[in-house]
Amino acid sequence: MSCYIIKSYFKYNFRKRTILMNKESPISRKQVSHELVSDDFFSLNKRRIKYRQRILSILAWTGLAVPFIWLLIPFLWPKLAKLLHFQAKASEINELKSFSTFFLIAFAVILLGSIILTIHNNNRQAKVLAQSITHDEKLLEKREQILSEFYTERFGSKEMRENVKFYSVKEEQNLDDDTVKDLYRDRGASL
Repeated sequence: MSCYIIKSYFKYNFRKRTILMNKESPISRKQVSHELVSDDFFSLNKRRIKYRQRILSILAWTGLAVPFIWLLIPFLWPKLAKLLHFQAKASEINELKSFSTFFLIAFAVILLGSIILTIHNNNRQAKVLAQSITHDEKLLEKREQILSEFYTERFGSKEMRENVKFYSVKEEQNLDDDTVKDLYRDRGASL
């Protein structure tokens, strides 16, 4: 069974689309699978893989959480610790306190640093970048004129393009990835 590639998926990459879309005949699913990345997890009727992946991820997260819970048993549930004959030694308590102190200080430093940097960036944006010119007006106008001429030449007049309700783009009218960049370079307004 063969299928066509959905055009909108490859709208951004016309070269790849022309490689994948054979003009003489439609592409088979087998040919497409060589070009695209696929994952059985998202395929229909693959419940076994989905259950296995979910169980493995739950086990992995449990394996990550169990050591921390085990260390916190004497502090969070002292009665349970006595039932399990689990006794925390003084060195373990000091180690846990030092780790918690370290992580609290690290969290406070990261939080304070991110707030300071955000305020600094907002002030810089408002005072410095908003007042400076970041583009060349003449070059921008030239690029707009180049694009306008190019679109008029390829797709018709601006009035027609803006007033038409439906327009089907012919295959030869599609743009390559670097069409605009090459157009700017050829007419002296390179990026």
